[in-house]
Amino acid sequence: MSRKLYYLQSRNKHLAFSGKTEWADWADRWLADGLEVVETPGGAGFVRIDVSALQAWMEAQNRDGGAVSFVGVLTRAAGLAMRRYPNLHKITVGRNRRHYPQHVDIGVSQAGETFVSPLMLVEQAEKKTASEISKEITLRQPEVQRKDEKLLSIVRKVGWLIPLPACRRMILRALLSTVGFRRGAGVLQLSYIPYFPMFLPMRFTATAILGVGAIHPEVIAVDGQPAVRPVIWVSLAMNHRVWDGLAAARFFHEFTRILETVDPEL
Repeated sequence: MSRKLYYLQSRNKHLAFSGKTEWADWADRWLADGLEVVETPGGAGFVRIDVSALQAWMEAQNRDGGAVSFVGVLTRAAGLAMRRYPNLHKITVGRNRRHYPQHVDIGVSQAGETFVSPLMLVEQAEKKTASEISKEITLRQPEVQRKDEKLLSIVRKVGWLIPLPACRRMILRALLSTVGFRRGAGVLQLSYIPYFPMFLPMRFTATAILGVGAIHPEVIAVDGQPAVRPVIWVSLAMNHRVWDGLAAARFFHEFTRILETVDPEL
């Protein structure tokens, strides 16, 4: 059982079916305010990707000691696609500024304690191989979880100092207007949930977010004939103040091509 599912089943278990009402703790209140102040996505799209060739490649890599994970491959593919379309590589800062990072940093969602997943920032994803990213994600997971737990513990203790939701949201909006805070999520976020065939995350602070569902079999057309192949559904929600639909389509097309053809640079 994943850490996130264990949390969902165990937290406040004593209140299940009790008919009682409880106050949200201060960390939950700050997180809820954060979800309210981020920009509403301006558009979204879906694509189905045939991963049969990718699965064979990953199995060969793991047999040969390459040790690649699915999330590592997705992160690398997103970094490559962004590098190949440099005009898409930008983030919004407040209402009137745009920032152009030097490297493609991608925020990868991790299992956490609350309804908002912490992010692991994979820096310079355009320069690392899928194997290097996979190892980095595995090694850094405990560190990201410890930092998230520490931050939540601090907010639960001192969050009461700003009790008014309006004041909390004003502070959070000010943070979203700084380059450092925006860069902490990367230019792109990636969320992989293998318990859904398809899902669409709608709250993010990056330029766009990819939502990747489980690998599962579907009937698709192959050379004009029906065939059962392993596929994934990927969603993309975007900040319309940075990308339009054409920009999202260009990124999506390259991301799909990299995975379906198993790009040599993976």
